[in-house]
Amino acid sequence: QNATREKQPQSHEKRGKAGVTPSNFNVYTQISIPRVTDEEIKSLSRNIRGRIHLAVVNEAVEEIEKVCRDKYKAISHKQGKGTTKRLSLNLEQNRRNQVTSHRELEVGEHGDRPWVAETSLRQACAFFRSGESTARAILTILRTLRRLKQIPAKHSQVTYVVLSDQMERS
Repeated sequence: QNATREKQPQSHEKRGKAGVTPSNFNVYTQISIPRVTDEEIKSLSRNIRGRIHLAVVNEAVEEIEKVCRDKYKAISHKQGKGTTKRLSLNLEQNRRNQVTSHRELEVGEHGDRPWVAETSLRQACAFFRSGESTARAILTILRTLRRLKQIPAKHSQVTYVVLSDQMERS
């Protein structure tokens, strides 16, 4: 009986809500969203594409990657020995806030894939500063091309799961 107990998967509490454990975070710091090609953008209908250019879409992809990487890096960061106490306390509080925010919005549909909240994208990405309709068009393009998947989260928030070949393999 003891042998079968040892082989059973860890409980839900130990793994985290969506199976994201600290060991998974290292994989997420290598998040890579494939860039959109000229053929892909031209294959979209004019209604979806609008007047958005390929360069703008790929800049948005880079920004989304950076926000995801930064989030998972902060969540998995361990306090170093060389940091000053005051700086360390500020960084630790920021990290705790990110972890809390991450856990509050996490839903089972995220699975083991990296995801980011729309509010984080609004704060960090330049394409949201171009206007709401432009930002919506870019996100629609990325969802249509299966780079992102929109998933409703808790508290009427919206999250985006990163869909990429690299994450499928890991």
